[in-house]
Amino acid sequence: MLQFLKKTASLDTVAIVSGLKPLALASVIVGAAAVPNHSFAETVPTNEELYQMVLELKAENAQLKKEIENQNEYREGAYTVSESSHETKSDHSGISVGVQVPFISLSANHGAGESEGQAFFDEQPDTEGTYRLMASYTLDNGLGVRGRYFDYGYENNDTSDIFKIDLYDLEVTGYIPFNKLDLLVFAGLRAADIEWSDENGSDGYTFDGTGFTVGLESRYHFASDFAFMTGVRYSHLFGDIIETEYPDERSLNCVVPVTDLQAGIEYTYELKTGSKIRVGLGYESTLFSSLSGNVDNDIDPEDVDVDLSGIRFGLNTSF
Repeated sequence: MLQFLKKTASLDTVAIVSGLKPLALASVIVGAAAVPNHSFAETVPTNEELYQMVLELKAENAQLKKEIENQNEYREGAYTVSESSHETKSDHSGISVGVQVPFISLSANHGAGESEGQAFFDEQPDTEGTYRLMASYTLDNGLGVRGRYFDYGYENNDTSDIFKIDLYDLEVTGYIPFNKLDLLVFAGLRAADIEWSDENGSDGYTFDGTGFTVGLESRYHFASDFAFMTGVRYSHLFGDIIETEYPDERSLNCVVPVTDLQAGIEYTYELKTGSKIRVGLGYESTLFSSLSGNVDNDIDPEDVDVDLSGIRFGLNTSF
């Protein structure tokens, strides 16, 4: 009878853990005691034995509850860690490619368009559309690498005015999120090929330089899909200035500072696949300073600063 009750008690313990009332034990015991089988009469447990069995079942029940609670805590902890890892993943991670189309107007510190006296450019260059290509890869922690290429060319055959430029950027990037504000810091290398004419339109010069570039971009999300974007970049380029017609005439170890400013509005649309498309409208300005024609070792006060400014459209996709 004792072995029968222990087996029955074990089943009752499972029932208790599953949410059944512990009174089932008492029912089993009473039912077993009421069985009219005289062969069991001599093995019916005493009250003291029954009480001891109940204590053992209580201890067993408590142990099972503790094990179940530990398993639940482990599952909840693993889920929390998974959620936390997902939240720390950068929204900017992955591959991103884009194109920007600025409509550029050229300005110069000595003027662009002759009025009284001789300006640097005899005629004001027309506003022209050009392009900038970009590609980047960003890790989950926000660190990444980005490459950019910018092309602009102006040439007037009537006045022999020229200003052409190719810019190449290769930089390391880092995203820093602050609630509604995202910051992008970057630093790297910039290379430039610049060609321009002097104030007479009779001579031309080239500058091939390489140097460092650093900058900061910010995006403030003022609506669910809209952001206000600003950015600043500074570059220091080192190289030689060479006269186009007489390549032996050159000025060595020249420095050309370049300053970029930008601001605008961006809209981001997320596809069902998780990819994002971002379109933007803004304004940009790039200033090239100290473009000199001093290649014959005399002092040339006619160093020219050229600014390329205009409205810009942008399209970017990330996945």
